[in-house]
Amino acid sequence: MAGLASALRSLLGPEFWRQKLANWRARRFDRRYQIETSSVVPVAAMNDVAEDLARHAVHYEPTTLPKFERAMRALAIDPSRFTFVDYGSGKGRVLLLAARHPFRRVVGVEMSAALHEVAAANVEAFGRGCRLAAPIELHCGDARDFPVPEGNLVAYFYNPFDESVLAEVWGKLHESLRQAPRSLVVIYVNPAHRQVFDGARVLERVFDDGAVTVYRSSS
Repeated sequence: MAGLASALRSLLGPEFWRQKLANWRARRFDRRYQIETSSVVPVAAMNDVAEDLARHAVHYEPTTLPKFERAMRALAIDPSRFTFVDYGSGKGRVLLLAARHPFRRVVGVEMSAALHEVAAANVEAFGRGCRLAAPIELHCGDARDFPVPEGNLVAYFYNPFDESVLAEVWGKLHESLRQAPRSLVVIYVNPAHRQVFDGARVLERVFDDGAVTVYRSSS
């Protein structure tokens, strides 16, 4: 009986209801704009992704609205001075949410052509139902090959790939920052490989609640 009571407390505890609310908000978001961002896609189902890239990937699962909102509150920046890049943008939910803020532009980088196409359809539908505050650009390909945009940057990661690829992407961001010093903010949600950013001397951790971590360039 004690075990059953403990299981029920866990099942009906605050985290259970937070997740239920997050799922309800996500479904409501999709229905309102006639889009589809919620269903999970395992890596095994991404048949259009090369095997040598897929083995470093993580399944598609969208950021919840509450986590995105916590990250935005932690930024403390003027969005109009920054480009927002989502590395591993999937079906585009984060891009749509970010585009409601007045960033210079919002950019998605996704390895799967199928997810990229879903994101393009979602962006088109979203634009019909919501006036965007920032333009959205979609790029399909390996995040390691994506050229780092000029100017101030918000780099968003929702645990999109393993430590080795994350380190390569960070290395490219770091080198870009070294060549052209400017403001960089890194948002890392579900930070499975946070040591990549924690070990970067040019970054300062400014927010961390366990699920969402935000770093800023020390310059």
